Amino acid sequence: MILRRPRLALSLVLALVLAGAPAHAQPGSVTIPFDFIENRVVLQLKLDGKGPFAFVLDSGASYMIAPQVVTALGLTPTGSFTIGGTGPNRVQASRVRIASVSLGPITMNDQTFTVTDFDEIRRASGLEALDGLIGSELFRSYVVRIDYRAHLLTLTTPSRFAYHGRGEILPCVLAGGTPRVEASLDGIAGAFTVDTGDRMDVTFMEPVIEREHLLDRYVPRVETITGWGFGGAVPGYIARAHDLRLGSLDVREPLLRLPTVNGGFFTSHRLTGSIGTGVIDRFTVTFDYAHRRLIFEDPDADQPTTYDRSGLWLNQGQGDFEVAAVAPQSPADQAGIAVGDRIIAVNGLPASSLSLAQVREWLRSQPGTRVLLTVEHRGRPTELAVTLRDLV
Repeated sequence: MILRRPRLALSLVLALVLAGAPAHAQPGSVTIPFDFIENRVVLQLKLDGKGPFAFVLDSGASYMIAPQVVTALGLTPTGSFTIGGTGPNRVQASRVRIASVSLGPITMNDQTFTVTDFDEIRRASGLEALDGLIGSELFRSYVVRIDYRAHLLTLTTPSRFAYHGRGEILPCVLAGGTPRVEASLDGIAGAFTVDTGDRMDVTFMEPVIEREHLLDRYVPRVETITGWGFGGAVPGYIARAHDLRLGSLDVREPLLRLPTVNGGFFTSHRLTGSIGTGVIDRFTVTFDYAHRRLIFEDPDADQPTTYDRSGLWLNQGQGDFEVAAVAPQSPADQAGIAVGDRIIAVNGLPASSLSLAQVREWLRSQPGTRVLLTVEHRGRPTELAVTLRDLV
């Protein structure tokens, strides 16, 4: 989840899927391919006929856009206010109206976007391009089906949608445009938001962590930056939970985030936790807001998420990678890497030729894998070998 904002009206024009549509497509629906990068669905949008621009599909957010894109469109934002997100701080924002927003054959007319800076989030996200978010307004106007395995997004007009499958149907409520379901993690039950913009598996809210003494219960060994959103970094702990229950579904050994922020979304007293893409992408998920339900199909729930095995949190730099956090007693810590260092080469390849998503994938390689990092420490380059191992 990055941001939530009040509902905005939409005027949508839907193009029907014709011959060659996937078997699951229904009359009044369209299927669009997407990229799946660092646990995020990335869609290509055209704005006022220009683009494409890279937007993340975020069920925990509203329509948002980077100021550089607004400038490229020749538009002028209006107003000035602050917004909050997952980080502890608030950030400046404004608004802009865009005449047409096209997603595949769908055109959405006269849309209002919140304008705010994405540079910090882009550098932390592993996305080479991040021009904005497309969120709750789209979910309200369509039944949204995400097939994570096939990388296909299907949008269906609610009046034409009928479901006759055998998937797990979970009733949901909408709060600020974000869906909430009843779930239970290791016996702690309550309302969990379902957030396609959250790359983690499951997160407990800080009031729950304190009330249930969860740091004593899980005794997490990894303390690091656990994510990055509007308002800054989200420090906390990472542990391995045992059992997430969603209706009759049983998701084994999800990664668990225990944040330690002093402000922002994860300090909510209204929620027990958040379910992110690390869980959602084990299924094909349909968001059917018109009928207040989510549908989980095609489970692959017995494949636990692989966490980073180096102990590093890296951000994208200028032709290099910035070390933003090093987990204590991790392989990176033991190799002598420190916060503020810069990674200028990985396995002999210059950082400028690599994406952050690619490097993070290497740092999740099998235990025992040696990754050779050329580290610039106080202006002096040093080659350090990091031997990966399981941290959670």
